[in-house]
Amino acid sequence: MLTLEDSARVAGHARWLETRLFEVLGSWVTVEADAAAKVLWSTHSRRHATAAQIWRDRQPRVAHLDRVALTVPAGPGVGALVDALAGLVEPSATAARLVAVARVVEPRRLAAYGQRVDQAHPLADGPVVRWARFLLVDAATCRAGAEDLLGDHLVGPGGREGAGDTEARLAACLADPADLLGLTGHRPS
Repeated sequence: MLTLEDSARVAGHARWLETRLFEVLGSWVTVEADAAAKVLWSTHSRRHATAAQIWRDRQPRVAHLDRVALTVPAGPGVGALVDALAGLVEPSATAARLVAVARVVEPRRLAAYGQRVDQAHPLADGPVVRWARFLLVDAATCRAGAEDLLGDHLVGPGGREGAGDTEARLAACLADPADLLGLTGHRPS
């Protein structure tokens, strides 16, 4: 179970992550060459904006903690991952962007949000649990949408190899999916 202060920090980390994903995926819309992927990034970007608002509204207000100051990446790996995502702006990087979302970002969001639900106190964290479960379904939907489009972009020479390289490079930013929200030191007993 997380303390009130830890809950505020985790919500701040989640809010930061979702805000940055909203911004990064939104920026991909302007460079995307594939029309279906362009729609996907636009849709996913708006979903991340909604998730950022959900975390903002569920971030505990603790007198001695500044909510804005807590809205930061959970660690350097999270910042590095988001920076790497922001760098995927070449119009020809559709497959890399799809791999990033389908095989790196969304699986880690699913794992981190699932861990947050597992650590929740049934009474104190009721609103967080309710919305985190919604976000879990949303993350699974985002992952499936990106994975569906990815198959079309892996054909041809180097398609699968390039996807594997992108996945490995991005996955190396986070040793543990729990790092995404700063939950690594808060394992359920």
